[in-house]
Amino acid sequence: NGGIRVEQFGNGASHGIRVVNAAITSGANIYWNDNASFFIRSDAALNIGGASNRTTINGIDHVTGTGFPNGVVSAPVGSIYIDTAVTNGASSWIKKSGTGNTDWQVLEGDTGWRNITSLVDPLSFSGGTVYIRRQNNTVEIEVIALVPTSGNSLLIQGIAAALPGFSPRGIYSQQLTGFGSPAALGWLIVGRGVAEGLKIAAGTGTRWGLIQYPYSPDAQLWPTTLPGTPA
Repeated sequence: NGGIRVEQFGNGASHGIRVVNAAITSGANIYWNDNASFFIRSDAALNIGGASNRTTINGIDHVTGTGFPNGVVSAPVGSIYIDTAVTNGASSWIKKSGTGNTDWQVLEGDTGWRNITSLVDPLSFSGGTVYIRRQNNTVEIEVIALVPTSGNSLLIQGIAAALPGFSPRGIYSQQLTGFGSPAALGWLIVGRGVAEGLKIAAGTGTRWGLIQYPYSPDAQLWPTTLPGTPA
């Protein structure tokens, strides 16, 4: 009447303990054994198994570890990897193709705001602060009280090289606010080309603003090092 029976089975490498629960279904068994495998079986409908840091459910792996999985963790398509160290802000990854240890892409990540003022060309501005942040595949750059030295100041040249993992898909612009000459104008522009980068166009007054753009997945994966310093 729905009771649970525990019994030993097998011998050698295949021995273990099984729990037979008639309330689940006739012949439904829960197994676990010495190799840290665990699985529920009812006409082979569900199988869970694996090592201490890996669970396999119907052929899909759920793995835990520390650090990036690319080049390290092999798994089938659709598998999930959890980085318990949240390296550079990336906490979970998904396997996109193949069964080897490549083509893992970030499922959830957040670098947090980073102060990258030290990466700005010192000849392009005379004051202010620049911040950057990546959340999943969206990047934000914020300028606070930035004072460009000319009407068209190239703050950072070559985003892809200067800020790996933060490259845009194309060219994006956002109007700035502030005061100066002229007070209501000024644009923050970001582009992915070698000759492009992060620049301010039109106006030399003090500027504030934030630009948001999609990260280009064909340029870099998640940043292996974070730029600047934590904000």
